[in-house]
Amino acid sequence: MTLVTGNDSRPQSLVISDFNNDDLMDIGVVNSHTHNIGIFLGYGNISFANQMAYSTGLYSFPCSMAIGDFNNDTRVDIVFVSYGETVRNGLIGGKAILTGEPVDSINSLSRFWPRASVVAEKLWSSSTTDNNEDALPRFHIHRSRLLELPTYSVI
Repeated sequence: MTLVTGNDSRPQSLVISDFNNDDLMDIGVVNSHTHNIGIFLGYGNISFANQMAYSTGLYSFPCSMAIGDFNNDTRVDIVFVSYGETVRNGLIGGKAILTGEPVDSINSLSRFWPRASVVAEKLWSSSTTDNNEDALPRFHIHRSRLLELPTYSVI
């Protein structure tokens, strides 16, 4: 069996799952140089439909993918890792100025960590996260984890 992903697409990673809830196994693949995720819907007889390509964004260079029900809607969700320059610039070497305000003579952390959490949320959230309803639960989880740390660390 040969699946066609396109000229110079350079597929990097694949997963097998039932993407369209028809109880037949499908194949998902990340195509690094065509900047997309391809889905091959299964026919149930070891053959598949032609690839349906979904863009991951210009110059995103997806390199790996995973599946799961990440938002608890009983449908398969896809996540991918990208090594494009835009992503690298946002995460690796990203810069943010974090200032602390003294709460008392020795403690500035109660004001520093919330700011660090907000910066982390901005750097690591999806570009579609644009409201507090999406970000606030993660902020509270992150804050709880920081409070449990035996030592302080900078994000």
